[in-house]
Amino acid sequence: MNKKSGFTLVEVLTVIMIIAILASVVLVSLDRARERTRDSTIKNQMNQLRSLAETTYSFTDGYKGFYEMVDGGDSDYMAIKDQIEDMAGEGALSVRFTDEDADDYTNYCAYANLVTGDNDVFCVDSAGIAAREDQGDLNCADDDSPVNCAVAGGGTTGHECDDDTDCADGYECGIDDECVEKT
Repeated sequence: MNKKSGFTLVEVLTVIMIIAILASVVLVSLDRARERTRDSTIKNQMNQLRSLAETTYSFTDGYKGFYEMVDGGDSDYMAIKDQIEDMAGEGALSVRFTDEDADDYTNYCAYANLVTGDNDVFCVDSAGIAAREDQGDLNCADDDSPVNCAVAGGGTTGHECDDDTDCADGYECGIDDECVEKT
Protein backbone atom coordinates (compact mmCIF):
# COMPACT_ATOMS: atom_id res chain seq x y z
CA MET A 1 0.00 0.00 0.00
CA ASN A 2 1.10 3.44 -0.87
CA LYS A 3 -0.37 5.63 1.85
CA LYS A 4 0.77 9.26 1.92
CA SER A 5 0.64 11.26 5.10
CA GLY A 6 0.21 15.01 5.18
CA PHE A 7 -2.32 17.63 4.16
CA THR A 8 -3.86 18.25 0.80
CA LEU A 9 -3.44 21.56 -0.97
CA VAL A 10 -7.09 22.44 -0.30
CA GLU A 11 -6.66 21.89 3.44
CA VAL A 12 -3.53 24.05 3.57
CA LEU A 13 -5.18 26.86 1.59
CA THR A 14 -8.25 26.71 3.86
CA VAL A 15 -6.09 27.13 6.97
CA ILE A 16 -4.18 30.04 5.38
CA MET A 17 -7.47 31.72 4.46
CA ILE A 18 -8.82 31.38 8.01
CA ILE A 19 -5.60 32.85 9.44
CA ALA A 20 -5.77 35.77 6.97
CA ILE A 21 -9.39 36.54 7.96
CA LEU A 22 -8.53 36.49 11.67
CA ALA A 23 -5.48 38.71 11.07
CA SER A 24 -7.57 41.29 9.21
CA VAL A 25 -10.11 41.42 12.06
CA VAL A 26 -7.31 41.99 14.57
CA LEU A 27 -5.75 44.75 12.44
CA VAL A 28 -9.07 46.61 12.16
CA SER A 29 -9.46 46.42 15.94
CA LEU A 30 -5.93 47.73 16.42
CA ASP A 31 -6.62 50.71 14.15
CA ARG A 32 -9.67 51.65 16.22
CA ALA A 33 -7.65 51.29 19.41
CA ARG A 34 -4.94 53.56 17.98
CA GLU A 35 -7.53 56.21 17.09
CA ARG A 36 -9.03 56.09 20.58
CA THR A 37 -5.53 56.38 22.05
CA ARG A 38 -4.87 59.46 19.91
CA ASP A 39 -8.16 60.99 21.09
CA SER A 40 -7.22 60.27 24.68
CA THR A 41 -3.84 61.96 24.17
CA ILE A 42 -5.53 65.00 22.61
CA LYS A 43 -7.96 65.26 25.55
CA ASN A 44 -5.05 65.01 27.98
CA GLN A 45 -3.15 67.75 26.14
CA MET A 46 -6.27 69.96 26.14
CA ASN A 47 -6.51 69.54 29.90
CA GLN A 48 -2.81 70.51 30.12
CA LEU A 49 -3.65 73.59 28.06
CA ARG A 50 -6.42 74.47 30.50
CA SER A 51 -3.97 74.08 33.41
CA LEU A 52 -1.52 76.36 31.62
CA ALA A 53 -4.25 78.96 31.13
CA GLU A 54 -5.34 78.80 34.76
CA THR A 55 -1.74 79.13 35.96
CA THR A 56 -1.24 82.29 33.89
CA TYR A 57 -4.60 83.61 35.13
CA SER A 58 -3.19 83.57 38.67
CA PHE A 59 -0.28 85.82 37.68
CA THR A 60 -1.75 88.21 35.11
CA ASP A 61 -4.80 90.34 34.51
CA GLY A 62 -7.31 87.72 33.38
CA TYR A 63 -6.04 85.45 30.63
CA LYS A 64 -3.80 88.07 29.04
CA GLY A 65 -0.67 86.07 29.93
CA PHE A 66 -2.20 83.00 28.29
CA TYR A 67 -3.05 85.07 25.21
CA GLU A 68 0.57 86.26 25.03
CA MET A 69 1.77 82.65 25.28
CA VAL A 70 -0.52 81.60 22.42
CA ASP A 71 0.18 84.67 20.30
CA GLY A 72 3.93 84.64 20.91
CA GLY A 73 4.46 80.91 20.49
CA ASP A 74 5.64 80.21 24.06
CA SER A 75 7.50 76.89 24.37
CA ASP A 76 5.00 75.40 26.87
CA TYR A 77 2.09 76.23 24.58
CA MET A 78 3.96 75.08 21.45
CA ALA A 79 4.76 71.70 23.04
CA ILE A 80 1.05 71.09 23.66
CA LYS A 81 0.09 72.40 20.19
CA ASP A 82 2.72 70.25 18.47
CA GLN A 83 1.59 67.08 20.23
CA ILE A 84 -2.06 67.73 19.33
CA GLU A 85 -1.15 68.40 15.71
CA ASP A 86 0.99 65.25 15.61
CA MET A 87 -2.13 63.29 16.55
CA ALA A 88 -4.83 65.12 14.58
CA GLY A 89 -3.04 67.04 11.82
CA GLU A 90 -1.91 70.58 11.08
CA GLY A 91 -4.25 73.29 12.37
CA ALA A 92 -6.10 70.91 14.70
CA LEU A 93 -5.97 73.34 17.67
CA SER A 94 -7.90 76.64 17.86
CA VAL A 95 -7.91 79.13 20.74
CA ARG A 96 -10.24 82.17 21.08
CA PHE A 97 -10.33 84.97 23.61
CA THR A 98 -13.17 87.30 24.67
CA ASP A 99 -12.16 90.38 22.72
CA GLU A 100 -8.55 90.71 21.69
CA ASP A 101 -9.19 94.08 20.02
CA ALA A 102 -10.58 95.59 23.23
CA ASP A 103 -7.71 94.13 25.28
CA ASP A 104 -10.31 92.04 27.16
CA TYR A 105 -8.99 88.64 28.17
CA THR A 106 -11.60 87.61 30.75
CA ASN A 107 -12.62 84.42 28.91
CA TYR A 108 -11.09 81.91 26.53
CA CYS A 109 -12.05 78.70 24.83
CA ALA A 110 -9.88 76.21 22.97
CA TYR A 111 -10.85 73.21 20.92
CA ALA A 112 -8.97 70.51 19.07
CA ASN A 113 -10.10 68.13 16.36
CA LEU A 114 -10.40 64.53 17.44
CA VAL A 115 -9.35 61.57 15.31
CA THR A 116 -12.56 59.58 15.78
CA GLY A 117 -15.94 60.96 14.77
CA ASP A 118 -16.74 62.90 11.62
CA ASN A 119 -16.65 66.43 13.00
CA ASP A 120 -15.91 65.89 16.70
CA VAL A 121 -13.78 68.24 18.76
CA PHE A 122 -12.75 68.39 22.40
CA CYS A 123 -13.28 71.81 23.94
CA VAL A 124 -12.02 73.42 27.17
CA ASP A 125 -12.84 76.92 28.40
CA SER A 126 -12.40 79.42 31.21
CA ALA A 127 -15.70 78.32 32.80
CA GLY A 128 -14.24 74.87 33.46
CA ILE A 129 -16.14 73.02 30.76
CA ALA A 130 -14.35 70.15 29.06
CA ALA A 131 -16.53 68.33 26.56
CA ARG A 132 -16.55 66.37 23.32
CA GLU A 133 -18.92 68.00 20.86
CA ASP A 134 -19.69 68.29 17.18
CA GLN A 135 -17.76 71.29 15.87
CA GLY A 136 -20.76 72.61 13.96
CA ASP A 137 -22.71 72.96 17.23
CA LEU A 138 -19.91 74.53 19.26
CA ASN A 139 -20.10 78.21 20.25
CA CYS A 140 -16.30 78.41 20.50
CA ALA A 141 -15.98 77.64 16.79
CA ASP A 142 -18.20 80.57 15.81
CA ASP A 143 -16.60 84.04 15.84
CA ASP A 144 -19.98 85.72 16.44
CA SER A 145 -20.87 83.75 19.56
CA PRO A 146 -19.81 83.78 23.21
CA VAL A 147 -16.33 82.53 23.98
CA ASN A 148 -17.15 79.25 25.70
CA CYS A 149 -17.66 75.56 25.02
CA ALA A 150 -21.42 75.82 25.29
CA VAL A 151 -23.34 74.22 22.49
CA ALA A 152 -25.88 76.11 20.46
CA GLY A 153 -29.15 74.39 21.25
CA GLY A 154 -27.68 72.49 24.19
CA GLY A 155 -25.20 69.68 24.70
CA THR A 156 -25.28 66.02 23.91
CA THR A 157 -23.93 63.01 25.83
CA GLY A 158 -21.16 63.98 28.25
CA HIS A 159 -21.74 67.75 28.08
CA GLU A 160 -21.74 69.34 31.54
CA CYS A 161 -25.09 70.74 32.62
CA ASP A 162 -26.89 72.41 35.51
CA ASP A 163 -30.39 71.56 34.32
CA ASP A 164 -32.22 70.20 31.26
CA THR A 165 -32.03 73.58 29.46
CA ASP A 166 -28.27 73.03 28.98
CA CYS A 167 -28.95 69.85 26.99
CA ALA A 168 -30.07 69.36 23.38
CA ASP A 169 -33.51 68.07 22.42
CA GLY A 170 -33.81 64.40 23.40
CA TYR A 171 -31.28 64.80 26.24
CA GLU A 172 -31.63 65.58 29.93
CA CYS A 173 -29.27 66.57 32.73
CA GLY A 174 -28.29 63.33 34.49
CA ILE A 175 -27.27 62.66 38.08
CA ASP A 176 -23.58 63.29 37.27
CA ASP A 177 -24.40 66.79 35.92
CA GLU A 178 -23.81 65.60 32.34
CA CYS A 179 -26.30 65.46 29.48
CA VAL A 180 -27.63 61.95 28.81
CA GLU A 181 -30.18 60.63 26.33
CA LYS A 182 -33.74 60.67 27.63
CA THR A 183 -35.10 57.22 28.33
